[in-house]
Amino acid sequence: MIDHDDIMLIETVEKSIQQEDGWVLKKIDAVIQESVEKHAALIALDVGRQLKKISEVSGLALAKLIYGMQANWGTYQDVNDTFVDTVSSYIGLHIDNVPRYANVWALFAENVIPEELREDIQQRSIKDLIPIGAAINQGYEIEPEAWGKIAGAPDYNTVLQVIREDVKQKPPKSGSMQLYLDRDGTIWAFRNEQRKFVGSLEMSDEDETVQKAANRIISGAGIIVQ
Repeated sequence: MIDHDDIMLIETVEKSIQQEDGWVLKKIDAVIQESVEKHAALIALDVGRQLKKISEVSGLALAKLIYGMQANWGTYQDVNDTFVDTVSSYIGLHIDNVPRYANVWALFAENVIPEELREDIQQRSIKDLIPIGAAINQGYEIEPEAWGKIAGAPDYNTVLQVIREDVKQKPPKSGSMQLYLDRDGTIWAFRNEQRKFVGSLEMSDEDETVQKAANRIISGAGIIVQ
């Protein structure tokens, strides 16, 4: 019988260090086998839910780790290279992303985020948080209203829009095109201060296939939902 608690984050980290990299994938084979033998999809679904939670928190956990190492780099005696070079080569993170990750956790460690929005911001993906940390590191201030917009942003593109227009107060680059989806499901293209009709999505249709298709189009095309 599979001990599903083995999939939890702490044990996964510990076992991945002690055993070969393929441990988790082998564990999934055993989970699928047990779910089939017992004719119980919930066995696999429970593990899937745990894995999703791990994936959501792993980026922020890495950011916290990098921030903590950076703050204490002078105390380590077993490395001779610079902080950024060492972290990049050993962990396998692109050299440009090392300070970006550190900047992300600085948002929380240095209490930059309004307390009432801290939990909401913390739920966002590392991809969403990186431009926020970068803006603060560059010396920009984020007003409470902008923080509220970031917390409620439906996707990455909207976060970027808030950072660009509300925080950095810069209009879109000349000639760039942005796609917006209004509440009626109409898609509009904005370029050089001109609005053009593109098409529409059946957002009111409750059919699961239609909803999935619409969400895929929105995500893939970088459409900003209004």
